[in-house]
Amino acid sequence: MTTLMPREGERYLNPKEVITRMQAEFAYVETSEEGARDHVIEWMEQLAFVTEEGRTAVVDQYRVQLERFQDAARFVHFGDDLGADGVLLSLLMIPHQPLIIEAHAQDEATWYLIYRCAGALDYEVFEPESVEVEAGAEATYAASYAGAA
Repeated sequence: MTTLMPREGERYLNPKEVITRMQAEFAYVETSEEGARDHVIEWMEQLAFVTEEGRTAVVDQYRVQLERFQDAARFVHFGDDLGADGVLLSLLMIPHQPLIIEAHAQDEATWYLIYRCAGALDYEVFEPESVEVEAGAEATYAASYAGAA
């Protein structure tokens, strides 16, 4: 799972800002509420199973926030080329929460889209399972972004 979050000291963008910035960056951006609320409810149910001794105030606060914004959750689908060779990604957007891209980036084209999205939003990319790949992709994105400027 890849997570996009504001840089340290910065704020979460509201959903309208996220969509506006993504539309300026990508040829294709579409939002959908279908299945988003169910996804949030599934997360809340998983959090409910955390044992009392393992539960922290942070977990409880997160669950309350998910419950509060479950109806505002949306999937945002984005990419450049919808043809056979194009990469299309989807992220789950919940107000005041990190943006979640559930697919693991396995190739350069996917990482490139993820880093372009993060750059457009001025967010950071986190995927603990792929630190080495992420570092290489970040360097590739930075070089191509600098070349485009």
